[in-house]
Amino acid sequence: MTDPNTGGFVWTPALRAVCYAALRSVRERAGADMAAFFEWLSEDDGLVMRAQNGWTGNNLVDRLRVKSGDDSLAGYAVSIGEPVIVADLRTETRFRVPAALLDQGAITGVAIVVGHPDAPLGVIATHWRRSVNVGDPAVEAIVAIADDLAVTLSNMDDGG
Repeated sequence: MTDPNTGGFVWTPALRAVCYAALRSVRERAGADMAAFFEWLSEDDGLVMRAQNGWTGNNLVDRLRVKSGDDSLAGYAVSIGEPVIVADLRTETRFRVPAALLDQGAITGVAIVVGHPDAPLGVIATHWRRSVNVGDPAVEAIVAIADDLAVTLSNMDDGG
């Protein structure tokens, strides 16, 4: 179901549970320390964190917003429409790294668009609190989970 105020999803407990389960799978399959789902709202409104797994401290779900484009890893992934791998967030220059991410101690990151790049539903952002050489198996696992999540979100939005 679409929220008439945001144009995004209505975040029911069932929808959040689906996202949390996907993020648990991402962490397990990629060996990551933390993962988050950012819902794509629009080019103007950017993205908002709707679920997280492994983040510490203050709960940023529904509160952490990032702009599209080069204002964040998630926004950058949407703008280029393909997976983004970051070896070291502390020295990244392609986009601005939000302070909230650095506060979590994130060093390495991967962002994968959920849904078609021309009509994104969101982004799965996965991070490690250590330097990791993210290889194809980890990226492929996250892409597979993102693809499954896109189908599930679309089906739930259609009432299925």
